[in-house]
Amino acid sequence: MTHPFVEIQQQIMALLPVILLAPALVLAGGGLLIWLGGIRWMRLIAAIVGALLGLLCAWLWTDRSLIPMVICAVVVFGLSLLLYKFMIVLLAGLLAAGLVLFVPAGLHALRDIEPVRNRSDQRPQSLDFSQSLTRVEEYVSSGAQGTLDYLRAVPSGQKSIALMVGLGVIGAGLFSWRLVCAAGCSMLGCILLASGMMLLLFYKGSDPLSLLKQKTALVGGVLIAMLIFGTLVQYWLCPKKKKKQDAAQTVPQGGNK
Repeated sequence: MTHPFVEIQQQIMALLPVILLAPALVLAGGGLLIWLGGIRWMRLIAAIVGALLGLLCAWLWTDRSLIPMVICAVVVFGLSLLLYKFMIVLLAGLLAAGLVLFVPAGLHALRDIEPVRNRSDQRPQSLDFSQSLTRVEEYVSSGAQGTLDYLRAVPSGQKSIALMVGLGVIGAGLFSWRLVCAAGCSMLGCILLASGMMLLLFYKGSDPLSLLKQKTALVGGVLIAMLIFGTLVQYWLCPKKKKKQDAAQTVPQGGNK
């Protein structure tokens, strides 16, 4: 019986290569920028994340027609622009809770994968462009439903730990929002960068799952080091916005030319 992760990998590799290359470059490039400098573009990041969250909420709780999805995306987008610091702190909490929920299951699944030699020679025949787009839409829908099913099956104890971790991160943001925002941007950047690199490996026909299985500790250590490094770089090296000087100090007094 084929492992579910291996099935997912084979399905992704069956897509038209250009379908993989474009998002891989976007994710890797965007992840690199957010990893080392996301705190400088917090408002933009918060707006994009807010719009995506709005679409997700509409997808989950409406009939998925166009108007409700657009309204939800626009409303959350506007709120995120106004409350961008809170949105980044909230994002950091959600990402931290997500790691608690998904990383243990991913590590457990990787241990059950049997590496297959020369998997690149067994790459399935690529679909054409229209078939690839249709398959991507199916993957997104089934992936979202699978994620919901997994979250329902997560033990209550693990959910409680994830909730406490997320609330702890958000609570820390009340005392040091800049540090938490730097960590949140670094975490998001690492996730996007790793996702982009995975898609690039799929595009090249490689077998990243076997690589992850063999070097799990090394990859995990590198990601943790990247997270810490990105947080420190953004917290210490990204300049703070200077407060606007009082208008009375910048406007020359009347009568003096």
